[in-house]
Amino acid sequence: MRILILMLGRIGDMILFTPFIEILKSKFPNSEIDVICSSHNYPIIENNPKINKIIKYTKKLWNYFSIISNLISQKYDIYIDSKDHYSTESYIFSRIVRAKTKIGFAKENHNNFHYKISKSSPIAKKHFSLKTMQPFEYLDIEIPKNPPKPILYENLNSKYDVSNFITTLPAKSIKVHINISASKTIRMWSNENWLKIANKFKDNANIVFIVTCEPIHLHLAEQLISKNVYHFASRNISDIISLIKECDIVISPDTSIVHIASAYNKPIIALYTNKDQNYTSFAPLSDIQYSVFPTNGRGNINDIQAEAVIHHFQELLNILQDAHN
Repeated sequence: MRILILMLGRIGDMILFTPFIEILKSKFPNSEIDVICSSHNYPIIENNPKINKIIKYTKKLWNYFSIISNLISQKYDIYIDSKDHYSTESYIFSRIVRAKTKIGFAKENHNNFHYKISKSSPIAKKHFSLKTMQPFEYLDIEIPKNPPKPILYENLNSKYDVSNFITTLPAKSIKVHINISASKTIRMWSNENWLKIANKFKDNANIVFIVTCEPIHLHLAEQLISKNVYHFASRNISDIISLIKECDIVISPDTSIVHIASAYNKPIIALYTNKDQNYTSFAPLSDIQYSVFPTNGRGNINDIQAEAVIHHFQELLNILQDAHN
């Protein structure tokens, strides 16, 4: 059986989509699963042994026509687009792909799918990791009752480089990953707040903070470096995955870092702009986690008080200490 999946979402979307692939492969163990993904999110699944082929899509014209030419010559048994809303790209791919069964979202007057995903389905209002599983209703696959944690596979080069970095840190220390970057300024916490946390625990030799950031925010990360704060110069998201796997606690604004931490069930403090449907869809899935919101109604992460994060961080330290004892 040959299955083709379209997943062009953001990096965080792809991370939360990974349980879908695992469950699908379990249902059809002898199947070949190909995935059309973007040039941004493909690293999340490039090391996944359950995937037969990754087709990288970009908006460049030559790439677009190359993919179309390839797809026209292929025949699949099942084509799945788990997106629950219309997009031009989804519509075009659904028309091009040759498959016996096509599952996806279609406008009322469109017949490009055999089985249509509904926006009004009860599962559409749940966590994103569950919402993507609507196609299972048409494949005789049971949808989990609770949102499943992401399932990630490490890049060997990243694993090696992170292991080398870890050896430079104080032995047996509690490693705290701090991600200072976010997609929008409104979702970033100020360096002043990050420094308050580092300074609060600067005399605790058992705690080290590891800062990561996007290249554009390197100057901010360098301002945080001190005797207990280290900067890890990640090259890509694969490096971040391996780093988080080695850490004990993660602190991050609302980004894909939250979902990577959930994949390894790391205790996490996640900073969010507000508690709305977006939070419901992308909330942390770690067993131990704190979600922190601004106390005012402006929805600016920078309005979150450092004292609130310090309080939860101390709680996590106590939990780790109790578990160690």
